[in-house]
Amino acid sequence: MAAPTPRRPLPAGPGAARSRRRGSAVRPPAPASRLIRPIRATALSRPSFPASPDPPRDLVRHLVRRLVPAHHDRTRSPMNAGVTPASGSPSCPVCTYPGSGLAETCPGCGRSPAGGEGADDTRALTMHQDLRAAVRATSDGFRRRDDRVLNALLQQCRGFDRLPEEARRRLLREQADAVDAADRRARTLRRARGAPEAAVARLAAGEIDRLLLLETGANGVSACTLTASPDGLVTAGPVARDVREWDDALPREGGRGRAELHFLAAGGLGYKGTPPDLETLAAWAGDLVAPDGSRGELVEHILVHRRAHWLLPALFATAVRRIAPPVAEFVAEPDGPGLAEWADELGAGVPLRRSYHLALASVAEPDGRVSVTTVELFGTGTAVRPGIACETEVAVARPPGLPGPAALPVLSRGGPDGEWAELAVAHADIPVPGQAVVVATLERPGRVRLRVRTAGGGPAAPGTRDVGRWPQSWAELAAALPRRYSAATGADVVVAVELAGPPTVVAERLEVLRTLAHALRASGGPSADAAGPFAAGLPGQTPHGPHAPPPGGLVRLAVIGYGDHSDDRRRADEDPCRVTDLTDPAAVLTAVRDWQALPVVDQFAAPVEDALHRAVRLDWRPGTQRTLVVLGSRPASLTTRAGSVVHARVCPKRLDWTEALDMLCGHLGVRTFAMVDEPPWMSHPDPAIPHAATREMWRRLGADGRFTLGSAGDVRALSDDVVPTTSVPLALPVRAPGPPGGPALP
Repeated sequence: MAAPTPRRPLPAGPGAARSRRRGSAVRPPAPASRLIRPIRATALSRPSFPASPDPPRDLVRHLVRRLVPAHHDRTRSPMNAGVTPASGSPSCPVCTYPGSGLAETCPGCGRSPAGGEGADDTRALTMHQDLRAAVRATSDGFRRRDDRVLNALLQQCRGFDRLPEEARRRLLREQADAVDAADRRARTLRRARGAPEAAVARLAAGEIDRLLLLETGANGVSACTLTASPDGLVTAGPVARDVREWDDALPREGGRGRAELHFLAAGGLGYKGTPPDLETLAAWAGDLVAPDGSRGELVEHILVHRRAHWLLPALFATAVRRIAPPVAEFVAEPDGPGLAEWADELGAGVPLRRSYHLALASVAEPDGRVSVTTVELFGTGTAVRPGIACETEVAVARPPGLPGPAALPVLSRGGPDGEWAELAVAHADIPVPGQAVVVATLERPGRVRLRVRTAGGGPAAPGTRDVGRWPQSWAELAAALPRRYSAATGADVVVAVELAGPPTVVAERLEVLRTLAHALRASGGPSADAAGPFAAGLPGQTPHGPHAPPPGGLVRLAVIGYGDHSDDRRRADEDPCRVTDLTDPAAVLTAVRDWQALPVVDQFAAPVEDALHRAVRLDWRPGTQRTLVVLGSRPASLTTRAGSVVHARVCPKRLDWTEALDMLCGHLGVRTFAMVDEPPWMSHPDPAIPHAATREMWRRLGADGRFTLGSAGDVRALSDDVVPTTSVPLALPVRAPGPPGGPALP
């Protein structure tokens, strides 16, 4: 008896079924995907299907060959309508993937070899294709499936219901394990090709106009568009969910449920054998990637595969690649972050095109002039990376003075001219005086989170806390900053005005007085219509409490108008001064409204000494900033007759102006300013005229600033210097001792 002919060994690998003689064994192929490697059927087990004794392998092969009807010819299906002549080979007889009928391996189902297989192998492959589609259609992530829906879909798998129970259980385990293996591999293949970061960087740099994200999901195609501002801030538009649904690419059939739609989209055909329409998918790709209204725009796109192994998403992706290759492709987890979160993550990782700075105050010594300086928080090119905190710490301090809220403005700088722009203005509670550490975290371009770490003191308890929002813009805050600052908690200002003289000159002096009063009133007086930042409703401000103004208002004003001593000896003791109390600047304006010029009695002397002594006796408040302004022309009266000066008059009360000035400046700490209109006799060379005494008096009275009457610039400068430095709290903190800050703002 002749020896039996040995059987050829079974080929290994997915989709490796070969043609056999009738009765030869056929091994079911492995899962269909280019990304799935060959896997042993017994390597994994499905807990959803209890293990049972395996039937003989020959019996399974025999039943598959005998009971599964032959797959009808699909080479003339509508799937081929979109295949170009260059690639117009017949479609796959198993999954109808276009142009793969003669390929070595079908991209849709992994069928191999290119040709020559018999009808028995095709029957087995079609059943396996339907099984894998049913498993994928009921999957919601790795190894989480709805068995109830799966059992319903198994009724549509060609020939599966004709197998014995044990064969069905075994075959379903093998196909489910193969799908799980493909899912595991997809989890490691996050980035298929391309770098989306480079595309987003081109968008931020203005090299392209838009970046389109296309996501292929279980129900259809979703889209999201990224755009960039001139500053390079990338923002994501709203996500258009399922702008194209797979149901529209399938033949119209009544009563198709969501599970059946997923089954068909995953590549299943069932007994109905309804292939998708390639023309519809190609039209979708053209509408989304190259719409008619996008001419003239530079648009790039990225493909995000939420269902990487499904047939319809793969066909749509192929159509997109034929129109315009995507700059990147991703395989995303089905239950992972959505398209909106992923688009937001892309925009958050763009490097900064403008540097970010913290604006702080700088108080110069010894005059207390306030300027604005900056500390760089994040330089150009800084980028946020997932899992890495991008933080900077800056130590700040609040100088002694009136308590109040602290503003923390974050500014950006960039562009060809290095212009500054407001990013955010935060509000924090930092004790006065005290120190704190500002912790800045870059969350994404255009968004900086600030926290303040304090050691306690005042209204701020120890610890680190988030900051609030400042109610004013940076422009309003900068305009409200005082030009000078000191540790005083209020301000008292006294203006002494010489009322004797030509009416036009006296009227000009009174106008300077009104200008100063209006400036003081606007800077923080308690008037109801006071326009200053202290009345702007800042956080933490209350009528009473730690942020309330001192008694009498932040700013008080008094006016001393002096004329001349009387020629009548009997009236020598009369006071030549008119005095208002230190009170609201608005009330002072009302009191001096009717003041007019007085006649000159002595052209070489004026009762300046009387005005200074009256200023000493005013009720100056302790702890306030004190200022004296003298508007006049003539020198003070002499104390005694001495030397060659014979034209000056001696004070009837024998008052000495130098004693009063020493008391004001030395004991009371008063700043002194003077605005002078020199008398006409100063240019006369007569030695009997008090030239030296006049120059010395105005020199000392103008120790902190001397100005000329009649100069508009001097009037503005005097107003800037006289307006108290404590009319409002210094909202900006200063930098704590350490390295110098960044560039100062103009």
